[in-house]
Amino acid sequence: YPLMKQIKTYVISLLDEKKRREVVAARLKAINHEFVFFDAIDGRSRNLRNDLSYSGVKRRLFFGKDLTSPELGVMFSNKEILKDIIKNNYREALVFEDDVIIKDNFHFILSKLYASDISWGLIRFLGKPKMAKYRQRKIFNLDGPFNLVRIGSSPGGSYAYIISQEGAKKLLKSMDKVYLPSDILMGSPWITNIEVMVVMPTIASWDNDFPSAIDSPNRYTKKKDLKGVEVFIYPISRLIFKIKIALQKRIYFYRYYFRDKKTFARSL
Repeated sequence: YPLMKQIKTYVISLLDEKKRREVVAARLKAINHEFVFFDAIDGRSRNLRNDLSYSGVKRRLFFGKDLTSPELGVMFSNKEILKDIIKNNYREALVFEDDVIIKDNFHFILSKLYASDISWGLIRFLGKPKMAKYRQRKIFNLDGPFNLVRIGSSPGGSYAYIISQEGAKKLLKSMDKVYLPSDILMGSPWITNIEVMVVMPTIASWDNDFPSAIDSPNRYTKKKDLKGVEVFIYPISRLIFKIKIALQKRIYFYRYYFRDKKTFARSL
């Protein structure tokens, strides 16, 4: 697939993750996919919550807990890649994390996407089983069972995605003040105003054999990080946030109903 040589591909990886780099390099070279490593910003070695672009108060009032410094490292790493895409005026770029697994049909399905006339800003490749539980609608048939799908939620996972120049500009703007992890922000078009789609069934997944590099002991605890008056405001702000997001998700999903149906019918 000569097309793949035209697409800039970044692999986000911490500099000291030698094994991960060896494995992902072997995988991509085996399928003749050219790429460059991007040295990820390491949130394990410094407290990125002190960064001025992190909205800690908003995060705590909406979720009760701060983002971890490693989670912000992922956010800021993706942010730097977006800046590079824009600076070099790449029409689009692929971004992988170093635990990505590329399915055999990845290049074929991507070539079908490029042969189509559908407009997109960000396409995510997500492989978690719970994807089937989300509200979804087929937008465009790529080949056989493979479709571009609109998801009425914001599933996590940023191990593989392709973003357009315009999508990069919008996503970067959305990162001026952050309170969501990068993968959740990518899946929130009601915030970013990006045309976001997912390929289903998935054509990329992640390697479970590698432990997460962003997990920390308190990431999944129930302990809150609320400070001072936040303790009293949180129950109300959390409720308002949940209602607001639920409405935004439904409005986003159904506003494109007729357009999506027409586009999908045309693609068959």
